[in-house]
Amino acid sequence: DTYAGHPLSLSLLAGYLKIVHDGSIESFHELNSLLDEEKNRGHVNNIMHAYLGWIEDKPEKDLLFLLGIFDRAVSLSDLRKVCAGRDVPEALAELSRFSMKDWQYGFSLLSDAKLIIRWKKKGEVLLDCHPIVRDFIAGHLVSQDEAFWIEGNSVLFDFLLRKSHRKSDLMEELELLFRAVTHGAQAKRYEEAFDVYFNKIKNRQFSIPTEVSHHADHACLRAFFEIPWVKPVPSLAEDAQMYLLASAATNLIYLGKINDATEPCYTGIRWFLANGRWEEAAGAAAPLASMLIAAGELPKAMQLIDELDPAILNSGSEVV
Repeated sequence: DTYAGHPLSLSLLAGYLKIVHDGSIESFHELNSLLDEEKNRGHVNNIMHAYLGWIEDKPEKDLLFLLGIFDRAVSLSDLRKVCAGRDVPEALAELSRFSMKDWQYGFSLLSDAKLIIRWKKKGEVLLDCHPIVRDFIAGHLVSQDEAFWIEGNSVLFDFLLRKSHRKSDLMEELELLFRAVTHGAQAKRYEEAFDVYFNKIKNRQFSIPTEVSHHADHACLRAFFEIPWVKPVPSLAEDAQMYLLASAATNLIYLGKINDATEPCYTGIRWFLANGRWEEAAGAAAPLASMLIAAGELPKAMQLIDELDPAILNSGSEVV
């Protein structure tokens, strides 16, 4: 009853008791209450705090934090390259001095504790942690060790950018760029991340190629917003903020979320019109107008087209 049958909680608890208390089942009573408003997440948070106390002064904590900052499984070879890069936090620089035996010991410890999983694929050692564990680590770092969070994401931004340059396949390159931009934004390197997003991923357009994942674009855009689809991060220039609003609206329309798309779309369109950016205004409006027509909302579509009259008259473009 204490753990409400939550599988990850039970798995983490089993690992914790095995490693910290030599498998003593009775020792789970030493943990604080595992109940809070978000019941299952409360279980995990409590056990994770207990683990962090246990590995507080051990390098395994930094290894776990680094894995938590990664957004997906990562190979051992990439982990070692990240830690060996320039301008890495001291904690990661310490990991770069690990021997293979040290890495294996750290992985074994964290794997036995059920905090990470590891496996081999095509001769590569891969590592990952459960999404809930990753969420906990992100929340913990943001609130308790923001410097590690920012520095870690900054290192991954640079690493993924370098790695993307070596890819000849466009889809592989774009996947790495999407991930790099998200880490760059989480490192508060908003201007650099936006430059990559605007120029390399979107090619200065509001939409993406049809073969590219709209869900990947959605996650990438989210990193630039303080309030999703309403308030971009204020440190970016105003025109960049308007571009992000229009891009978010286009993305939401492709994902079928037309109601969520309306406000950011009109905000972007009206700013572009007010600033004489005629082609951008028309480009931002086109997906919404098409969706309104397809949905049978002809009066709304005509109202939008009427609002675009200045852009149509002044753009000088035959397309508009």
